[in-house]
Amino acid sequence: MTFLMGWVAGFVMTIPPGPAGFAILQPSLSGHRRKAVLELLGFAAADLLVLLLCVFNRQVLASTFDYWPLKLLAGVLLITLAIYLLFSKNNPNDWIGKSFWWTLLNPAVWFSNIALVGLGASMPTNYFVFYILGILLGYISWYALVISLASRIPPNFRQYIERAAIYCILVAGLILGIHSLRF
Repeated sequence: MTFLMGWVAGFVMTIPPGPAGFAILQPSLSGHRRKAVLELLGFAAADLLVLLLCVFNRQVLASTFDYWPLKLLAGVLLITLAIYLLFSKNNPNDWIGKSFWWTLLNPAVWFSNIALVGLGASMPTNYFVFYILGILLGYISWYALVISLASRIPPNFRQYIERAAIYCILVAGLILGIHSLRF
């Protein structure tokens, strides 16, 4: 049951597209499944690293991310990324290897992992391990589903999906930036 709870949390937390999700989505929509799987592995490795750092340093990270200038900087970075994506040519080969770094540097990943770790903090250690493993596999499950279904999306509709993902990143950056100014 603990594993399932972690899996559902990880699956649901990954549905909103972020920069790494876009790096996985772009090659899958373009028919480059192998590249998408490599991006998925990079995403999973970085997310596991962030998740483990959150597990072992939860108190320090929670107080650091409450610092408003850091939130403002994170919002500006996401807005800058979205603007870059809107005006780039979106060549699938440009995306290779970026999901690891975008996951590692994305403040939303840190915030969500701190929240997920906090939800399971009161569990006994043996249950907590299954909870964390469930979260990681939930993340992977969502993107594996995206990769497998991407080939069924009509080519003329793909550009709208890509643009929607970019606008989600932009909105997340705006929300984070505006929220940080309410110190």
